[in-house]
Amino acid sequence: MVVSKGGHSTFSYVVVDSQTKTRTCIYTPGYPPMIPEDLSKSNLSSDLDDVRLVYFDGVLQETELLSALVVAREAHQRNIPIVVDAESKRERVDDLLNLATYVVCSARFPQASLFH
Repeated sequence: MVVSKGGHSTFSYVVVDSQTKTRTCIYTPGYPPMIPEDLSKSNLSSDLDDVRLVYFDGVLQETELLSALVVAREAHQRNIPIVVDAESKRERVDDLLNLATYVVCSARFPQASLFH
């Protein structure tokens, strides 16, 4: 676990409209943003002990996405299933999608971007 004094975790609100069958996500990034250097190999290794699933939200900011890739690579090496909720095509999201076991996306998500 990474703790930053005065910081806060990323969180999202999801507003669902049952009449139009749509959803709106209100995303608030964590502060300060996590960077890959925050994740030591030994801490990451022990943090993933007994983990049965890793989930990533595709709206991650650039530095969060880089950190997510560090976690996803370690989870992939351990055969821990990885779920990616992909909202839209963005730089580096393909790297995360290539490690995913399951991808959740809208029907409008660019099909060509899923896997190379």
